[in-house]
This record gives sequence, structure tokens and C-alpha cells, in this order.
Amino acid sequence: MLLPVFLWACEDQTKVCDQTVRSDFKMSFLHHNTFKNLDQDTALPAVTIKALDKDVIYEPRQSVNLTYVSLTLDPLHDTSKFFILPDTIASRSDTITLIYSREPHFVSAGCGFTTYYSLKSVTSTNHSIDSLHILQPKITTTNDTHVTLYF
Repeated sequence: MLLPVFLWACEDQTKVCDQTVRSDFKMSFLHHNTFKNLDQDTALPAVTIKALDKDVIYEPRQSVNLTYVSLTLDPLHDTSKFFILPDTIASRSDTITLIYSREPHFVSAGCGFTTYYSLKSVTSTNHSIDSLHILQPKITTTNDTHVTLYF
């Protein structure tokens, strides 16, 4: 009599996923104030971000005054490239290139696998972006900020 209850309990545990399986790349936007020698959050007024050869991710009407963005990396390749236009008025676009390694990570029976990433390099053109800084090269959650872009 207890065998069906035991099997039912095990079956439910393997179908339920109560953990996040996302590991997105997060970048923040700062401005270095040379007069005060400090970094200040900068809100991009109407940013457009697009994964090159993919769909638009953030558009100006959806992304007013963003101080950071989270982006999904390509789980099938070791490189992702993003087009960034900080605003629609006087800025010039830049391209950010991320080169990384991928590692499958088992989360649980109910959640399956996710992909963890390790940044090897991040480069950008420097039209609107002044510089960038890698804060956390391991991408295993959606909580950490991985790169800061300075405008």
C-alpha cells in the first residue's frame, strides 16, 4: 500500500522546478567623473540593444533611463555580439563582443540543465563607450553584474 504513495511522491519531485535555470550576462552603465574622481551611475535615456544577426532586445520606447541590462548569451556558440545605441539623439552606436567558454550544469531532475559561461574577453568599439571593466567573469546566475560600461 505504501509503494504507490512512495512512487507518487518521487514522481512529483522530479517534475517540479523551483530554481532558476537562467544565467544571463548583466552589464551596468557608469560615467567616470574625472573632477570628483568617482564613478556615477548613468541612466541611458533611450537605449537600443540588439544581438547582431538577431532580433532587437531593448528598444527606446521600452528602455527609458536604464542603468543596467541583462542579456542572454548564445548557448550554441562561444561568441556573442551586441549592437548598442545609448540614445536616439546625439550618440553613435558601438558593438560589444563577448568571447566565452560554455559549460553545461545539472540543476536538478525537475529543472534539467542550464549553461554556465566563463568570459575570456570582452571588447567594444569606442564611439559612445569610453571603456569597460570586467567585474565577474563567471556567469552562473542572473544576480551578478559581470561588466561595467563607461560612457
